[in-house]
Amino acid sequence: MLENDGSISASITAYCVNIFPRFLPESTLSFVFIMIWTVAGIILGIITARIIKKYKIKFKIGSERCFSAKIKQLFTKK
Repeated sequence: MLENDGSISASITAYCVNIFPRFLPESTLSFVFIMIWTVAGIILGIITARIIKKYKIKFKIGSERCFSAKIKQLFTKK
């Protein structure tokens, strides 16, 4: 799941950029379109970062040593 987070965020952002303007009036400022694009990316980036952090802690990803390092630690003098 962690390697797909960027593509999911990009897909949702593209959806927001292409679909939301269809429902806005024609006199809408271009600033609003830029804000839709920017805010969608920022919100999804924050959500993705929190999800990744949660599951890294839950499954101890990245902090776990490899098996050979654990074996070496057992047989080294302290």
